[in-house]
Amino acid sequence: MKITDIRAIYPNYRQSLGGWCPYLWQIVVRVETDAGVSGYGYGGGVAAVEVVNRHLRELLLDDD
Repeated sequence: MKITDIRAIYPNYRQSLGGWCPYLWQIVVRVETDAGVSGYGYGGGVAAVEVVNRHLRELLLDDD
């Protein structure tokens, strides 16, 4: 099984959570494979979107 696509987004939160931590600052990452298996992960913060989409994506995709 090989990774065929990976994309990260920063969700457009409609409202803050309030309190001492008004936002989660989490990103969502979708990974797809050539076997039809896909999945989601989360983590990181706003800057992590650029790290995934511009750097990790190139390392993880199999361009053969």
